[in-house]
Amino acid sequence: MSESAAPAVFKRKDMMTVGQICKEIPGLFGGSCSRQHVYNLIERGDLTPAFRFGRRQGFFVPKDAVRRYVSGCQFDPNA
Repeated sequence: MSESAAPAVFKRKDMMTVGQICKEIPGLFGGSCSRQHVYNLIERGDLTPAFRFGRRQGFFVPKDAVRRYVSGCQFDPNA
């Protein structure tokens, strides 16, 4: 019999809102990306897991997931 991994537990204090995520992901011409871009990333599965808490609108994404996404987007223009 195999042991299954315990489900991840996420606390709201460890989560980021879509507005906060916009400030972390750089936009095409500098500044922050759009809210729609963040929703598109969530819908495509590029930014997961994403949750809703209670009746609040919008999504919350763990800070670690946002950091992983941003670090995966880094590139060296000289390479």
